[in-house]
Amino acid sequence: MFAVDENGRVSDCAEYPENERPELVAVACQAVIESYRATAAAGPNGYAVRSVQNADVKVSKK
Repeated sequence: MFAVDENGRVSDCAEYPENERPELVAVACQAVIESYRATAAAGPNGYAVRSVQNADVKVSKK
């Protein structure tokens, strides 16, 4: 899961539930923070608000 600001920028990534391979989690989180652009959530007034979101990240060898 990760935090998303009002502009769709990602920060504060964390794995939940915890993974047995923390080195992969660190790589996946960094990739999400650097390249994923989320859609900001809308508050009751219709304006963009901060939120906590999640996404599946697949890791593979090249």
